[in-house]
Amino acid sequence: MAELVAKLRNQGGNITTVDLGGGIGITYTDEVPPNLDEYAALIRDIILPLNVHVIVEPGRSIVGDAGVLLTRIVHTKTSHGKKFLIVDAGNERPDASGVVRRAPPDHPL
Repeated sequence: MAELVAKLRNQGGNITTVDLGGGIGITYTDEVPPNLDEYAALIRDIILPLNVHVIVEPGRSIVGDAGVLLTRIVHTKTSHGKKFLIVDAGNERPDASGVVRRAPPDHPL
């Protein structure tokens, strides 16, 4: 990012803001989110010396584990050798995030 800002400035760009966007992830299955102390140190050491306004989106890292979805199984079905549970809760964008949600290992399916 610092190299890009330097390149754009060398070409006459007036870069005043760096948006690190996208949000900081959480663990759904086996992902390893960034260590927040290390992430902050990278921002301090690499981005802040650029003398820019920095935008950081914490995303799910601050709320991902803050709640519980309570729902009931209203129907079960099997298709192509897989068991599906139909529940009384929903997700407005089930395919958009690519999130895999698994029942706890001790859940009696």
